[in-house]
Amino acid sequence: MFLLINFYIASAWAQQLNHQGCAYQGDVVQNKPHGKGVLTCPDGRIYTGDFVRGEFEGQGQYIVPNQHGILITPFGMNSDKLKNMVLVGHFSRGMAHGKFKVYQDGNYLFNFTFHQGIARDMKLAK
Repeated sequence: MFLLINFYIASAWAQQLNHQGCAYQGDVVQNKPHGKGVLTCPDGRIYTGDFVRGEFEGQGQYIVPNQHGILITPFGMNSDKLKNMVLVGHFSRGMAHGKFKVYQDGNYLFNFTFHQGIARDMKLAK
């Protein structure tokens, strides 16, 4: 029973915290995002999805703001190339990894394939 109580105290839903200059709301373990949550940054970047020990891990959606010159670290590029787009796919260790569908204004535009945050392939949507 003691271990269960300690785990319950260490993890909670709907906690809010400041994480890397952004506001986080979601599952928290040991004061780090862990589980499902939403990370909202002052510059307009929003990530909704899975976290493990404070990093993007698993399925997620990443919204790139309509601003110039913001480094979009998980994708290894700046916002000028992905401005005002929504990328949906898999993350590993905080980086885009695998296939992503890319949308803009609700329209499915193309697929990106990433390997550890580096774009490997792009194909237009059919």
